[in-house]
Formats: sequence, C-alpha cells, structure tokens
Amino acid sequence: MRACSVSAPSSGVSLHLGSYRLRLSKNRAEAAAPPWICARMGRSSPWPGSPSKPRAVENSRARTRQGTTMFHPSTERLIDYWRAKKGQAALPRRADIDPGEFLELLPQVFVLGREGGKLPFRLAGGFVSDLHARDLRGHDALSLWALAHRLELKSALDVARKRRTPVVVTADIRAHGVPSVGMEVLFAPLQGASGETDRFLGLYQPIAMTARLMGRPAYELGLREIKPLGDGNQDMPRLRLATLDGRRIA
Repeated sequence: MRACSVSAPSSGVSLHLGSYRLRLSKNRAEAAAPPWICARMGRSSPWPGSPSKPRAVENSRARTRQGTTMFHPSTERLIDYWRAKKGQAALPRRADIDPGEFLELLPQVFVLGREGGKLPFRLAGGFVSDLHARDLRGHDALSLWALAHRLELKSALDVARKRRTPVVVTADIRAHGVPSVGMEVLFAPLQGASGETDRFLGLYQPIAMTARLMGRPAYELGLREIKPLGDGNQDMPRLRLATLDGRRIA
C-alpha cells in the first residue's frame, strides 16, 4: 500500500497514491489509475457535510456476552477481514490488504508504520484527516491522544504487535466547546515486506452522532478502555501497567 494524500483545490479534489494522481471533479474522476485508488478516501466537501463522514448508531457500544465482545458492525467487519486475510498464518501481510474489498470503509481507514517509538501515518482516509483538520502523512499517531494516555496506548500496541492480535480502543473525540463523542479505534497488526510486524491497519468508528461536534476538529483523543482481542473476539488478559519512578510501564 502506498501513502495516499488528499488536496482540495477550488475546481475539484486531487488525490495522490504513490506515483498515481487522481483528480475528482464534481461529476467524474479523471485519471488512469487502479479502480480502488483513494476512490472513497478523499473529501469533496468541508467537514461536517463530507460524504466521508461515517454513519454512527446511537448506543451501539460494545456488548460483552460469555467472554466475547461485540463492536460496531463496521469495526467487526474490518476485524473479520483481517482474520480472513490472516488465514492460518500468524499475521496478514501488508501486501495482502486490498482496499477495494472494503471501499465503503475507506474514509475511516488508516495505516500506521513503526519508526522507533513513533507510529507515523502511512495512509489516512478522508474522515480521519477531516476529524483532525490536518494532513496526517508522517504524523505520529500517538501525538493525537491526550498526553496522559499516550504511554498506556503505546504499551498496549506494543503488546498487540508482540501477540499479533488486534486491539480496539474506546476513545473520546474531544473538540473545543462541544461535548465529547465516543469512538472505537481499531489497531490490527500487519507483517511488512521485511517480515517484521511493522504496520497497523486501523479504523475510526464513531459510536455516537458526530453532528454533536458541530464541525469542530478534534484537539485530542481521550482513552476510555483498551480491549485486546483473541480469536472470535474472545477477551484476552488486560494490559497491566506497573509504576517505575512515577511512570507507568508495561
């Protein structure tokens, strides 16, 4: 998967994916590019009226039944897709992920890399970029979260990478002057070209009405709960953090 970028000139929308350039006008797309290229990832109108804004169902928070967690249907779908691509292997390969197989989710999808202690965005859908009101390419995903929550999230993702299992984080979208809005954030590890677990396939899925944000961008994400997932969404042992010199460590 190549890094995708989005720009919005007055005459239309330009999307970039590696060496490809796709220009969208009001009525049609004009480019010679693979059919799935950013077709649903860009935005053609300002937030909050963007067609990339996902639908959310009120009170669709995860439910636990006999040790199995259920999430929003969109979150479940991408988890199922990740498991299908994994098959009998420990992890799906990054090269196995075909965005054309989940086009309707593309505005909410992101891919993270791993560089030292940072998780830079390799790809971000239109809704993800709109929510933070910035170009996220190369931006450390951890920096979008409340400072007090970054170490806990980073530790959970390090564990997920080592276990080779997905994690769903329940978050609060925080914007100035409006109530926070709940959101599920999926992180599913991927195997890179080197054979290392150096990517995450992710999803932003609101679980309350985003209209409450009144079009205001998120200034940070707050962490409510971290849910590591076993096979079939079975609950896994929660990450426990110890304290060393006043800092929480895994």
